[in-house]
Amino acid sequence: MFKLALIGKGISHSFSPGIHRLGAAMSQVSCSYDILDFDLLDQVRQVVGELRQGRWDGFNVTTPYKTEILSLLEHSNRSAVNTIFLNDGHVWGTSTDGFGFDRGLINMELDPETFHELFFLGCGGAVLSIMEHCYLRKRPLNKSLQVHILARSEESTSAQKLKEWALDHGVDLNFYVDFEVFKARLYPEALLVQATPKNPLNALILDENQLKSLPKSIIFYDLNYGLQSHHAFWGAKRHFSKYTDGLPMLVEQALQSQKIWWKSTIEFEDLFQETQTWLKTTSMKEITK
Repeated sequence: MFKLALIGKGISHSFSPGIHRLGAAMSQVSCSYDILDFDLLDQVRQVVGELRQGRWDGFNVTTPYKTEILSLLEHSNRSAVNTIFLNDGHVWGTSTDGFGFDRGLINMELDPETFHELFFLGCGGAVLSIMEHCYLRKRPLNKSLQVHILARSEESTSAQKLKEWALDHGVDLNFYVDFEVFKARLYPEALLVQATPKNPLNALILDENQLKSLPKSIIFYDLNYGLQSHHAFWGAKRHFSKYTDGLPMLVEQALQSQKIWWKSTIEFEDLFQETQTWLKTTSMKEITK
């Protein structure tokens, strides 16, 4: 049996256990998948040590440990990781966030390769992974990447990490604290990514009226999903011509992790359909159990 878990803080709402159990069943793999809700990095260090000892088979990682966990790994190919696995006795980390992000665009019938400029609301945990994914895709083509972030402050720890990474990699990163200035940079069919969490409520960057003041042609991508989605963004689905929440991204992230852990060969469409059916037929209490 594969023994897996999601590591994070404040993650009781996650759909990940159910999606991974579905993927395991479809792959005819025996799997347990737990939630490890940790307040301290020392707790993360302990379970990574247990992975090294063979007591676990792998982890997913979410906020706030995607960068903090790097110091506990032997190998990593990303600046922020969400998937941990053991290889030849060494603990490795990688990220499936970028693949998931692309899937959300593909589900809107958009080509991920066409976006050279990204606009974010907030600088949450997935922003660095998405930036790095887009940067690595463009680097061989000598194409530049521009990133614009509306945040309450550009002095936060997460903002400073993004600035350092952008400086090291030659990415044009711009922070804004004024909505109107940020809004003026948006253009028709710009990709606007909502990267703030539902909770706490004061973490939201824009309210519903501000969102509705934006052009309908904006492509709106809410990284939150299900119980994590906030009412201020439910209206975005009706306002913008193209919209997705984070569920396709979450399913693709899970599938990519499963390919690493047990070499899954199931297709995204099949796992996504099973996930949607599960969500429709299961109570929220059971989904987040």
